[in-house]
Amino acid sequence: MVRQWAGDEVATMFESFENNTDFIDIEPLRARFPAVRWHSYADWAKTVDWERVLAS
Repeated sequence: MVRQWAGDEVATMFESFENNTDFIDIEPLRARFPAVRWHSYADWAKTVDWERVLAS
């Protein structure tokens, strides 16, 4: 849906964010900020009303 909404370049960027975590050590970050509701880009994308986004 992201690809359809924003194009290949943006979708590829989000895929890179999802797949490449070499730049940060996630577990200590989550431990340091336990109140943050951490989620993946894929999980976030599931919460979007894509029909509404694509209609605009």
